[in-house]
Amino acid sequence: MTTPPAGLKPSRIGRLAIDASRARLATKDLVGTEEALKQAFRVTPQMAEIHPMAREVLRVPWTMHQRSRRDLLAMTKRSGLAS
Repeated sequence: MTTPPAGLKPSRIGRLAIDASRARLATKDLVGTEEALKQAFRVTPQMAEIHPMAREVLRVPWTMHQRSRRDLLAMTKRSGLAS
């Protein structure tokens, strides 16, 4: 993801990263999807864990047999989508 505009609050940056992950998923860019989700979890971990769009976007690569990706596994566990 590109650098967000200066002065944005973390909650806005987190939402921007979640929106970017959804857009990247729509273009089938799974690596970009994961990178954008990582940024959301880095900037606003509590929001990324419970936000419905973040959880739905996270669910797609998880069900597409991307389970071997360590960072993806960590995010799904934090969101309660995996045990």
